[in-house]
Amino acid sequence: MQNLKVWTFHPTARNTLLFIVLSLLFLILQRSLQSSLPFLNVVFLKKTLIDEWPILVGSLPAWWLVYRHQLSARIGFVFFCVLVVFRSLEGLFLNFNKVLMIVLFIYVCIAYAFYQLLTWTFSRAVFSPNFRMDILHAPMAHRIPLTLIVGESVLQGYLTNWDAEGAFVYLENAWGDSAKTASLELVIQGEKFGAKGSVVTVTMDGMGIGLEWDKDSISEKRSWSSLIEHFNDLGWSPYLLR
Repeated sequence: MQNLKVWTFHPTARNTLLFIVLSLLFLILQRSLQSSLPFLNVVFLKKTLIDEWPILVGSLPAWWLVYRHQLSARIGFVFFCVLVVFRSLEGLFLNFNKVLMIVLFIYVCIAYAFYQLLTWTFSRAVFSPNFRMDILHAPMAHRIPLTLIVGESVLQGYLTNWDAEGAFVYLENAWGDSAKTASLELVIQGEKFGAKGSVVTVTMDGMGIGLEWDKDSISEKRSWSSLIEHFNDLGWSPYLLR
C-alpha cells in the first residue's frame, strides 16, 4: 500500500472522524451522569480529559489513518472503539444505568456499520494502487496499456486496479497536472472503451492516480461497465494481472 495524496475528501472519512469526536463526547456524558456533575463544568471536563488520556491517545492513530484514507484505518478505528466500549462497561459495572446500557448497544451497532463502511470504501480501486515498482516489468505483470486525456495533454499509462466505480492508473511520466478531471481510453481486442471522471488520489511520487468515474459515457466508445464485463469474460482481475 502506497501513501496517497487525497484530492477529494471522501464522505465516509468525514463522517467517521465526526463519529470519533462524538465517541469522546459520549464518554464525557457518561462520566457526567455517573458523577452527577454538570456536563459543561470546566473543572469536570479537565478532570475527565486527564482521567481518559489513554482513550484520547488511542483516538489519534484512528483519526490520522482515516484522514489519510488508509485501509488500515479500520484497525485503528476498531482499537479506538474497543477502548470506548471497555471504558463504558467499566463504568456500568460500578454504577449500572439501563439508559446508558441501551445507548452503548446502539453505539456498538453504529461502530460496526462504520467499520464495514471503512472496509468497503478504502478497499476501492481509487484508494488501492495495487502495484509495486518491482512487479511492473515484464514478465512479472500483464500490462493493460491506456491513454489518459487531461485537457490538451495526452498521457500514457497502465491499468493496475479497477472496480465498477473507478480505477487506478500507473503513468509512464509523473503526474504534474492540477486538473481534477480526466478521460481514460483503452483498446482491448480491437474494441475501444472509455470513461471520464475525477482525480481522487495521487501517489506521493506522482506515478499513479486514482480516478472515480462519472455516470456519463463517452460517445463512440463502449462504457466502463462493458469493460468490466469484458474483463470478467477474459478471466482478468487486478490481483491476477498485477
